[in-house]
Amino acid sequence: MSDNYEELLRLIVEKSKKSEEEINEMIESKKKKFPVKVSQNGLLHIIANELGVDLIERIPDVLKIKNIEDSMRNVECYGNVISVYPIREFATGKVGNILIGDETGMIRVVFWNEKTEILEKIKPGDVIHIKSAYSRMNQDRVELQVSRYTEVLVNPKGVHVKSVEYEKRKISEISVDDNFVEILGPIVQVYDIKIYERCPKCNKKIENQECQEHGKVEPNNLFIFSFVVDDGTANIRCTFFNDLVEKMIENPLQYKENPIEFSEKRRELIAKMIKVKAKVNYNQSFDRIELNARDFTFDISASEEKEFVSRSNEVKESDDSDVDNKKDKKNKLEKLDKSDKSEKDTQKKTTKNNEKDKKEVEKISLESEDEFDEVLEEDEILDDIESLMEE
Repeated sequence: MSDNYEELLRLIVEKSKKSEEEINEMIESKKKKFPVKVSQNGLLHIIANELGVDLIERIPDVLKIKNIEDSMRNVECYGNVISVYPIREFATGKVGNILIGDETGMIRVVFWNEKTEILEKIKPGDVIHIKSAYSRMNQDRVELQVSRYTEVLVNPKGVHVKSVEYEKRKISEISVDDNFVEILGPIVQVYDIKIYERCPKCNKKIENQECQEHGKVEPNNLFIFSFVVDDGTANIRCTFFNDLVEKMIENPLQYKENPIEFSEKRRELIAKMIKVKAKVNYNQSFDRIELNARDFTFDISASEEKEFVSRSNEVKESDDSDVDNKKDKKNKLEKLDKSDKSEKDTQKKTTKNNEKDKKEVEKISLESEDEFDEVLEEDEILDDIESLMEE
């Protein structure tokens, strides 16, 4: 029996053609007829039965994605198809995978050999029902494996799956414990688009349209685009891949040979308000939290903009208060006895050293950004990026 009251109610309204008000009236009527207290969900199931609505078929007792753990057998779950990735061919067979999600999270599903034929029937936006799969850890994340015993149903009749829930966050509040978040703020820094050619069969990096394993091929392009959003509380780097890059930037391939021409697009994006839905990712190389974007929009409602301005003003007032506190502290220090002069001199010296250290850290950070752009040329780093795309 499902424990999702809203989903049960929605299904009964949809199937019975009755309104929510009518269903609620039936619930109140049922409450008075029972000598003992019955849960709201229980009452909904009784009403559904009377109306001839089959909830068992529509909401089976299966695992939510967040509850799938390592080394599980006979896993059954539902999910919305988010992405379908190219099939890779090897000397011993082939493999393909998709990314699916529900309201609790996302997971990669891997198809091997003859099972990859199913991928020809699957596209983003489909609902998928998986039966008798097994789970395992791969690169510190759980993924589902489709075996020869696994049954995969595409768009089963009458089944609806909720999408991932993104929690609105101030950037300063985002932590490694967060999963999916939504942020709002202006773009303050834009990096160049990175474009790589990949073999359509093995997905490895190629040069001059030639793969070491498969020879001359028509390459697939991998687009990577990063920028920084600042909401007044902090700033964070956001990374887009492939479809999202093409959604934001028309024909990104045009900048491959002439990256300097991208400067005009960069000026257009700087200071533009954007709302980003993303998965939180911890970048171990730079010891920082970043966002792996899932969707975005420049269409900001008046209420959202008003809320952002209000929050920005609160931050500004807080900053002004800090300045006033510093002034008060300075006045008090000036009134100290001359005997404290040596101690104050020491404090000033320490402050200068701290500022010097801070500048050094900022310099190292900027150098690290350049190193990031350079290191992306390596094949193993591209594999890591692909893993991020599939998370």
